[in-house]
Amino acid sequence: MAGLYEHFVAFGVDNAGLERLMRLVQSFMMILTSYPAFLQYWTSTTPHLTTLATLSSTSSHLNLVRRWLRTFRFLDTLSTSVSLYMSQEKALDTWLSAHAATCLGIFGMLETITVLDLCRIEGLEVFGYKEAVGINLEAQRFWFVGLLLSACSTLVKLVRLSAYKPVPATGDGYGTSAEKDGKTVEERLREERKRRKDEKKAYSKKMKDEVTTLSVRFAADVMDLIIPATALGWVTENWGRASIIMFVTSVLTGTEVWWKVGKKLQKA
Repeated sequence: MAGLYEHFVAFGVDNAGLERLMRLVQSFMMILTSYPAFLQYWTSTTPHLTTLATLSSTSSHLNLVRRWLRTFRFLDTLSTSVSLYMSQEKALDTWLSAHAATCLGIFGMLETITVLDLCRIEGLEVFGYKEAVGINLEAQRFWFVGLLLSACSTLVKLVRLSAYKPVPATGDGYGTSAEKDGKTVEERLREERKRRKDEKKAYSKKMKDEVTTLSVRFAADVMDLIIPATALGWVTENWGRASIIMFVTSVLTGTEVWWKVGKKLQKA
């Protein structure tokens, strides 16, 4: 079993893990910029405007770096949506996931095609900075709808899991001859009870892990809805609140990536 250090290194090397880590730092800097009182409490001095400007600039640069890390992720997201649309299973959550992946893929594509403009490198503009800002604002609509559909899909899966009951074993094999393997009936019954107990324990753990993962994903999607809603002006503009939500959801989604990395290490 990998230790904490190996786990953290694998998390940092993983593209999604690094992006989540940078999002966490970015949101923390946004909180300090929005609520200078926190910075004053920790440093015991009134934060200078230069300090706040540095934090805000660093936060913006981290956002750009994260976009570069996600440059081609929209292709994978759109590929997932196509696979879901063409799948044989046409359950409600499948359709919701397919439409969610489509919206999130378009959101990622709009972010990618405007990243050069946001870097403000002379001679490399595609749309121009002002136009790119407008495109990114429209992209927030796709992000909002994608998050909403993803949350609905996850909720359907959670309801299905909670309603699902495993079919009990038929009991085949009981009362059969014990001479086949040289064991007595009592020994065979004892082994059968142990096997079923182990299977039940493994199944319970699997169900618990699935419910936990889906619950974390649902909570993160619902909370993240505030961010595009704030950018679009659908809720009262409060970037301090949005940055706190961004920090919490970074922890939640980062935890999911942490679990995935841990499972890969266990299989290695």
